[in-house]
Amino acid sequence: MKNILVEQPQTVEEAVNMLADAVTPEERIAICSQEPPKWMHHFGLGIACRNHWNLWKQDTPIVADFKAKYNLFGMADDISGLLLASARAKVRGEDWETVAKNEAKKYRRHWKRYGVNPETGKKLNE
Repeated sequence: MKNILVEQPQTVEEAVNMLADAVTPEERIAICSQEPPKWMHHFGLGIACRNHWNLWKQDTPIVADFKAKYNLFGMADDISGLLLASARAKVRGEDWETVAKNEAKKYRRHWKRYGVNPETGKKLNE
């Protein structure tokens, strides 16, 4: 994969495009032929995206775009997961925006299951 972490994407779409465009032809074949383990994304490229793209900071343009598009409070793990799943879909020729919306639904359900308002990040019923 080409080094894309020096640039700072401003939107979810820009980040997805950067990730998908950075894939080498060899990686493209592997991505299209198999499903890598989730931990590989989360702890490998996912952590690099979270740290280098400042996904932990709530005041960055990409986090604001994520919050506005998916009505989620902006947990960095959620953002990187959505970006990686979406980029993978784009590489495979799938509709990445549908994948992103489905990922956002998963995160919404996850947070509700743990008693957290997915829009604010605060405990429900506060």
